[in-house]
Amino acid sequence: MKLYLENSNYINTIDSYGNSFIEINKKIYEKPIYFTVNSEVKEWIVDDITNISTKDISFLIKNRLLDLDLNYNLFLIGTGNKYKNIDMKIFIPLFNKGIGVEIMNTRSAIYTYNMITIQNRNIIFAASPITN
Repeated sequence: MKLYLENSNYINTIDSYGNSFIEINKKIYEKPIYFTVNSEVKEWIVDDITNISTKDISFLIKNRLLDLDLNYNLFLIGTGNKYKNIDMKIFIPLFNKGIGVEIMNTRSAIYTYNMITIQNRNIIFAASPITN
């Protein structure tokens, strides 16, 4: 599905998605990814985004791959085809910084990301591609 944002001042725009891919800034990603509205898109080396742990979150923070001093409003996670539960305890470092966490299927996460960026909110996005 092709998606288009109007008047986006952000670097990262999700252009489209489909079976096994997410297209961001005209580049195709076929593995779990994470990024902020104006950071480099990076592959998240996890077997399944729904199996992330405190260790994975801590790694992102410790290595400054996720800079919590940038006043993010939200960490938005797309879990693939369907919503899958993730233990919210792993996000305590984010909650302590006032960053909310929303977990949803990837289609909904992409839609939400595009709507939130229009509102000029600073968010973190992570998702697994949808697979048929």
